[in-house]
Amino acid sequence: MQIDENAFFRGVVERLFMPREFEVSFHETFRFIKKFFPADQLNLHLYDAQMNAIRTIAVATNEGAKKTNTVLPLDKQGIEYFRDPKTPEEELIVKGENNPGFAAIIRYDKQQYEYSVMALHLRKENELFGIVSVLLKGQANTARQLKLLSTLKIPFTFAISTLAQNDEISHLKQRMDGSDRTHRQQASAITEKEIIGNGLKLVLEMVRQPGYFAGGNRCRQGDGCPPHS
Repeated sequence: MQIDENAFFRGVVERLFMPREFEVSFHETFRFIKKFFPADQLNLHLYDAQMNAIRTIAVATNEGAKKTNTVLPLDKQGIEYFRDPKTPEEELIVKGENNPGFAAIIRYDKQQYEYSVMALHLRKENELFGIVSVLLKGQANTARQLKLLSTLKIPFTFAISTLAQNDEISHLKQRMDGSDRTHRQQASAITEKEIIGNGLKLVLEMVRQPGYFAGGNRCRQGDGCPPHS
């Protein structure tokens, strides 16, 4: 069956950035993606180079979606794997396959060993920034489905950036609790700017361009996009 990559991209962006609670938007995104390929779980991860860890910040399943803050420390092999610029940007990890990156997750959740994984490694300035993982139990996705998922690198990069920065702002608000009201208002303004600011506007502008996929799904120089390797 021929799949319209442009329509798939547009549908994901419309749901991922809808003006609702993130959990609702993320769950709607997961439900939409499942119309194009099978999936049991969709995860967003933030790579923390200082902690040498992967931090899971959002999880979507058939039951719903939620924000999380699960820190998964990496062993030496995992650290080297994610720091290596030669690590593929997209990976299809079949159940039981020995993968140094996915091993970090398996160590803390043995049930994950029953799943196959499609993973996108999102980079900024040639350094790993975040990871998108799609889990499927009992079977494996196809290379063609991984290619379709890879068209979503840009919107998922902005989604992870938004979650990470909002988390930082939330901590900032807590530290300023009881302090000058103007500072608190400035923190709130930053949150709003991040949600409806340059990143989202850029993605929506891309969606409006009918020829966007004719040149691939990467950002162009001068667009203001996070650089990809």
